Amino acid sequence: MKTISDIVFDCSVYPLAKFWSLLLYDMTGISIVIPLPNAYLMRFLHPFTDTTVCQKHIDDNDQKNITLFTYEDNMNWLIINSYFENTSQLEKINIFCSSIDNQDYWTGRTERFRNKIEKPFLYNELDIELLLFGHKHTQKIYKELYEKQGSVSNKVKEDARNIMQALAIYFQHKVNTEDEQIRLSEEANEGVLE
Repeated sequence: MKTISDIVFDCSVYPLAKFWSLLLYDMTGISIVIPLPNAYLMRFLHPFTDTTVCQKHIDDNDQKNITLFTYEDNMNWLIINSYFENTSQLEKINIFCSSIDNQDYWTGRTERFRNKIEKPFLYNELDIELLLFGHKHTQKIYKELYEKQGSVSNKVKEDARNIMQALAIYFQHKVNTEDEQIRLSEEANEGVLE
């Protein structure tokens, strides 16, 4: 099973862009395994497992526009002293949560900051959320790098194509599952009517 630790950031391409994406999952203490079947496609995402290192990385790169995906337990440093509000390069924060109760808690706590903090989602949705984000993100990076670094942008274009293929497979599987549920429901209804 692929997890966050299987993400390999492409440090030869994506640091050249103005728009960065980071993932913080500080695994100090007890942590849950978060399945990411498409981790190998997330070359656009710089993963961090240490909060201090992630914060320093954000602080040291104040000329970038950063989107951060972070686990609910890693939110404290962002809230203390309003760090997320006072750090202009930190444009968006996406929180993934371990349970519906925690998702509800973070949804309520961050409601007034929707301009900067997206609505939280469950950890088992992280793979699809990252694919959807990656699709838009790689297109934005491609446009930016095509103007500056023509040949480098081809790697980004390939990443975008691979992400689109993964999304197509995901949504086709979802359609097939729903079709099967409808078919089974219709068969059950026919059996009741006979």
